[in-house]
Amino acid sequence: MNNPSPHVAFAQAAETIGRVTIAWNEAHFVLAALFNSLSGADMRQSEAIYYAIKNESAQRDIIRAVANVTLENHPAILSRLTTALSRIGELSGRRNAAIHTVWAFSIPRNKMLPVPTIPHHRKLDEAQTVAQFSGLLADISEVVSDLIEVRKDALHALHDTN
Repeated sequence: MNNPSPHVAFAQAAETIGRVTIAWNEAHFVLAALFNSLSGADMRQSEAIYYAIKNESAQRDIIRAVANVTLENHPAILSRLTTALSRIGELSGRRNAAIHTVWAFSIPRNKMLPVPTIPHHRKLDEAQTVAQFSGLLADISEVVSDLIEVRKDALHALHDTN
């Protein structure tokens, strides 16, 4: 099997990291929409509250806190949401390895590598970066789908209750 040219190898690695970034942003868009649905506030108010919190973990915490009140009569939906929020938290370290590593392209090795003089995230698997991030992309996509379903079910349950 022929190795791809350096330009192709670089493009493949950069595309994978870019896709992880976009998927992560989509997850947080869905989380913001979920917060809006659970908070009872109008969209502008809920966005002002949600995005005033700069830490992603704290954003998940506020969703969890609102959900504990709003979904207290819907334990199955609350459980699914709690599981999805925990999964996002678990994925955040792997996402950080992709996004916050300082990358360089090694022409002799024909692949993206972390800059060796700068410490990188402990969850980075240098030998399998593209495979690692492709798996991460699949995991993020799965949890986003779960969150969309949870939001739909929560809206349905809350609408039927009111």
